[in-house]
Amino acid sequence: MLAAAVANAVSSTSPPPPPPPPPQQPPPRPPVPTGEYMKERDARFVLTNILKTLEVPDPFNDDFYFLQWQARRHTERCHEAQRLGMPLPPPPPLPLPSWKDARERMRGQLDQARTEANERIREWEDANQVLGHNTKSEVARPRTALQVDEAASDSMFSTSLWATRAAISRGYMALHTTQEVQVLMRAMGPTLPPPRMEELTSEARDAVAVLGQCLGVRAEEDRIMLDGALLSAILQLPKGQKLLARGLGLLPPEQRWALLPVILARVLQRPPPSPEA
Repeated sequence: MLAAAVANAVSSTSPPPPPPPPPQQPPPRPPVPTGEYMKERDARFVLTNILKTLEVPDPFNDDFYFLQWQARRHTERCHEAQRLGMPLPPPPPLPLPSWKDARERMRGQLDQARTEANERIREWEDANQVLGHNTKSEVARPRTALQVDEAASDSMFSTSLWATRAAISRGYMALHTTQEVQVLMRAMGPTLPPPRMEELTSEARDAVAVLGQCLGVRAEEDRIMLDGALLSAILQLPKGQKLLARGLGLLPPEQRWALLPVILARVLQRPPPSPEA
């Protein structure tokens, strides 16, 4: 009884327990520097609209050159670590590519919004009898600087140099498609359903076939057909040499062996560098 009374007396005189800590809130946004005539809300609105062009829905494709630079830098670090006998560095964090249907849906939404905006601008210009028309440019697409008819284009772009450039351009697109599919299969392979996995495998196989055709080699039934003239023309351009160096390891072994004699012949035909250089 005495112990219970003492406990009740102590509990009644002790301070109440501290309240639970409040839930963690995100840090407040820093204030936007404002001038004399603009409030913070107005300045934030202007900055948001200016920076809207930097928002990308598909960073794997839209930020292609930065990701390629990261991949080359990681390869150089791996080679340096192997030379020094050190552990390999971790790969850089790469964003996952978006699925083809999602990418096409986003492209359709952007095209529809662009078309609706152009229609509204045209209606406003017609209603206000505007004499001049502003040309809207897009940061994601080059501006059209030359327009030629079909007959002129057939005569201008039918030379071997333009054919080689077109083949290199298609080869880079096939190479990027192959890399994109490889990243998806490596990151999401165990969790993908079989239909999706078959779709990715088929897409990668088709892209590798297109890459081989752009490099001058293709498989027909049980034979390997080689276009030595196209491969020699590709090797004359620095961009073609880079494409061959990056895409040679993706081709099947029989196609690589077919390309090897032409590559060696082209390398051996080069004059040796002068001692002064």
